[in-house]
Amino acid sequence: DEPADAERLILGKVEPVRSRFNLSYSGILSLYDRLGEDQILVAYQKSFARFQRERRRSKGGGRRRDRISREELAIRRRLAVLKRTGYIGEKGLTEKGRFAAFLNGYEVQAAELRSYGLFHLADPVQLAILLVAVVFEERKGDASAHLEPEILAEIKPLSERRIREFRRIEHEEGLIELTKEPDFRMAAPTRVWALGGTLDEMRKVTSISDGDLVRYLRMAIQLIRQIRSQVRDDFELADKFTTALEMLNRDEVDARRQLELG
Repeated sequence: DEPADAERLILGKVEPVRSRFNLSYSGILSLYDRLGEDQILVAYQKSFARFQRERRRSKGGGRRRDRISREELAIRRRLAVLKRTGYIGEKGLTEKGRFAAFLNGYEVQAAELRSYGLFHLADPVQLAILLVAVVFEERKGDASAHLEPEILAEIKPLSERRIREFRRIEHEEGLIELTKEPDFRMAAPTRVWALGGTLDEMRKVTSISDGDLVRYLRMAIQLIRQIRSQVRDDFELADKFTTALEMLNRDEVDARRQLELG
């Protein structure tokens, strides 16, 4: 509507375009399923990210080449991890691999916890706490009240053990950036919220900021939705995820409701 805005768009400085190409485990599994193992590296080599790095390498010397080589090596190592941990079998993706390939973020944690039976073992409140632990990353100074051990029962030690085992295999295959472990330091406020509490009541058991509390609950909600869509044939488990979703997705955490309220 404004001439100045049109002039800025036409004559203004062009923002640089940078590729965010990054082969996560789910990305590798999807490419493996569609193209086969040999073509995964070909896909990377043809990617815009590779093109940009080759351009920068011509200006930056050997360090750029070393970075590209490290990225290709990391892809090979992730493939080796996926084979050792049962995501890829002799005939292609396993059921676990197909499950993880669908998820966009935290796919390994979700697949490992599911295959270990923890989703069936947990009740809806424990499930909500577990999935918040999957996405939560503590900031300096964050602190929360401790839950009594019986509240999470076996859920906490078993989930930590499962992801720790996956990380051990990653380390053995030479990976440096390992899969994130569950962080249960937001468990107390998550339980308060899941049981119908308010933000004020959450503040009494944690120093985590309101913004971070809401953000991590919303991240867990997105993960719950993705997982639920993949377990819909297991009616009991799907219902449990629906209950956990309803416990978390309300009031200030419900993004759609907040948008409607303005």
